[in-house]
Amino acid sequence: MTNTPPELSDYDFLELVAFDAKVDWEGFDYAFEEYPPRFESRELQAVADDYSGLKALRAAHLEKIQSFWQEDGAMSRYDRHLDAADKRRSRRKCL
Repeated sequence: MTNTPPELSDYDFLELVAFDAKVDWEGFDYAFEEYPPRFESRELQAVADDYSGLKALRAAHLEKIQSFWQEDGAMSRYDRHLDAADKRRSRRKCL
């Protein structure tokens, strides 16, 4: 991974936020194994599949993730993202 973290779409950023929440609750190793982010970007998905790469990506965006939680409506955005991501994953399983 380069020194400049890749740009994240809104969806991919919220995937990283959700992953970070799992890290806070369960620890990085468990979150990596059981709850990895499912990014839209192929470049980011390759990073998510790599333990060190994902750890570096999270670290690079940690300040932005922490700022996100200070925004009005953050929890609502987070919940809507989780619902949409669950529906998306369910559709993929049916295909």
